Amino acid sequence: MEFELGQTYSGYKILDVVRRSRSAVQYRVQNTLAQRVESLSTLTGAAVEDPDAAERFLREVRIRARLSHPHILTFYTAVPIEGRMAMTTELPDSQSLADRLLVGPLPWREALEITRQLLDAFECLHRQSFVHLDVTPENILFGEGFCKLADFSHARPIDPVQQAESGNVTGNPRYISPEQVKGEGNLDARSDLYSLGVVLYEMLCGCPPFGSRSQFELMMAHVHKMPAAPSSVNPRVPTELDALVLRALAKERAERFQSAGDFCDAIAAYVRGAVAEGAVEVIAELALGEAAVEVAAAATAGAAVEASADIAAVQLAAPTVLEAVADVEAEAAAVATPEPAEAAVEAASEGIVPEAKITAPVVLEPVADVEAETATVATPEPAEAAVEVAADVIAGPEADIAAAGLLAAVADVEAETATVALPDPAQNVAEASTEAEDLAPVLLEVAADVIAGPEADIAGAGLLAAVADVEAETATVA
Repeated sequence: MEFELGQTYSGYKILDVVRRSRSAVQYRVQNTLAQRVESLSTLTGAAVEDPDAAERFLREVRIRARLSHPHILTFYTAVPIEGRMAMTTELPDSQSLADRLLVGPLPWREALEITRQLLDAFECLHRQSFVHLDVTPENILFGEGFCKLADFSHARPIDPVQQAESGNVTGNPRYISPEQVKGEGNLDARSDLYSLGVVLYEMLCGCPPFGSRSQFELMMAHVHKMPAAPSSVNPRVPTELDALVLRALAKERAERFQSAGDFCDAIAAYVRGAVAEGAVEVIAELALGEAAVEVAAAATAGAAVEASADIAAVQLAAPTVLEAVADVEAEAAAVATPEPAEAAVEAASEGIVPEAKITAPVVLEPVADVEAETATVATPEPAEAAVEVAADVIAGPEADIAAAGLLAAVADVEAETATVALPDPAQNVAEASTEAEDLAPVLLEVAADVIAGPEADIAGAGLLAAVADVEAETATVA
């Protein structure tokens, strides 16, 4: 009979069943005295009556009691419960490797790390002169950063003179060594290492090296068939790792790793080589990166040289450009046509407008000052045009109206002038000259309409103030 779930037996409360086999049952239990969750294993009802099963169970208890290692499931105690022998062990928060492999193969680094930890456990086991003989994914537990070897039900002492047991094959047919298939009696550590090689192969490839529904074919494959290279099954496995795995799966014990330490050293050497190769690749990538930087720097330097050449060309061309600017200014000065202002002054002196004889000197003096300041500006034409119009509108009865209209026109000139900020002096001169050409006829028409009037003096003074503002704005151009 099995223990009833929820019941407490000899201080152990049965919580649930973890695993059940033909001869034993594993429970998850609560140790009511220690207040911790543990694993409790006991023989099934049928196995209790089997002397061989009882002897194997007792042998497992004694072997476990002598083992203490971080990668071996910790043994707690053995007690009789309800007339049956039971033993308790730790129950870590973990899963079996078999469950993990349902998802697929492991990354090769993780597979090698699990193998390394298991080899540490085997070194402890073999040093105590025991062999496991049932190394399978189901008997390997692993969690976050650790793995543990479990289930020592097939474990036994290493005995070089032990005779073969006729017809008795120990272990799981998918993972047993060729000598186990043959039923050889003097099994030693190398049998465990072969089985661990099969597990490593499955971790890397996602499947064992041999697959068949027939147990006989599986066992014959272990004895006679060479497995495919792991990298040919899973391209993500480095080809350099094939030799290590295939050596663990050698048919003859003398051709395998001779101890867990040898196997572990081979893994360490491979990992060191892989790390060194990775470092070389990183260095090569860095070197290529530096070369790329040098190439980029050279390209930048070349661009700088080209830019320097362009600057030199600009410097050489500067005198020619300035000469062109001077030509443009000369042409612009010709376009400005000061004749209307001179005509206005002459007309005033001839008596066309009686007040002009008195007013003209007063107007022309500030105009001379304006011209002196404007001479420093590359484009004086808009201001001069306004001054010339001022001379035309020094008299006339419609001076107020004309002055208002003219000031509006001057404001438009200011708005247009304020938007001019071109980096090319020649272009600024050309545009300013064009503005003068466009604006002069309008201003002259207004001047012609207001050539006489008693309030010309007032209009002239207001206009000159506007002219001074236009000059200030114009001075920012070019």
